Amino acid sequence: MRTLLLLLVGFLSILGCGTGASSSSVSITLLGFEPQVESVPRKIGRFSFHNTGTGTCNLGSYQVRWEGGEQSVPVEPPVAIAAGDTIERTVELNYRGTDDPRGVVVDARCD
Repeated sequence: MRTLLLLLVGFLSILGCGTGASSSSVSITLLGFEPQVESVPRKIGRFSFHNTGTGTCNLGSYQVRWEGGEQSVPVEPPVAIAAGDTIERTVELNYRGTDDPRGVVVDARCD
């Protein structure tokens, strides 16, 4: 199962994020890691969230998983992503792996 998750290569489509007659679908891409200048070997991940659905996606949190760990990332305040829009976010992760994002899986749920 872990191997299957790692094969998803940092890109997932999350369905069922809308309410009522319209629906939202958000695609999440880990664009990569930015250099960290601190002595703590944490990574700063840069993520792209694209709403491919017809309704607004209210992003309140997302989950980042990698072999040996995971981190829940709250989005405060929650961000509304209109249909067709794309946003980018950066976040410091507890991830201490390589700079290759292929072993990182991202899940999100629209509220």
